[in-house]
Amino acid sequence: MSLKDYCRIEVPANLGVGIFLLILGLGLLAVSFTMMPVMGIVFAVPVLILSGIFLRAKRSEECAIEN
Repeated sequence: MSLKDYCRIEVPANLGVGIFLLILGLGLLAVSFTMMPVMGIVFAVPVLILSGIFLRAKRSEECAIEN
């Protein structure tokens, strides 16, 4: 895979993973309020934090130089 191909899929991949983790975190948060209060929050909070990291991820230096 060339650098140009990698740069083309970098942002959509980060966005897709971020949205998936956001949906998963919100689902776990809903479960934490209905079924397992402590365990649900223990799993939901890190997943929500990870989704924020992926959604705000900047492009790598290699791809920023290309544009």
